[in-house]
Amino acid sequence: MYEYFESEKARKKALSAAEKKELKQAKDALELKYTTCLLDGRKEKVGNFRVEPPGLFRGRGDHPKKGALKVCVYYRRANQKHKD
Repeated sequence: MYEYFESEKARKKALSAAEKKELKQAKDALELKYTTCLLDGRKEKVGNFRVEPPGLFRGRGDHPKKGALKVCVYYRRANQKHKD
């Protein structure tokens, strides 16, 4: 697993600037409908649209919730409205 991620990292680092820009544009096009929302009739930018996967919460340092279980967030619980 480690070797795979290291090879992917090296492959991405070896890409030319034009190829990196093309990959970024493709990624941004996929994420476009999730980065903005319609609020009171105007388009607003969403701060964070990604949801952390469930598992153990690790935190940093001496965090009070360290070791607590993060539950799975289902689509019904995520309140996001967007227009295509």
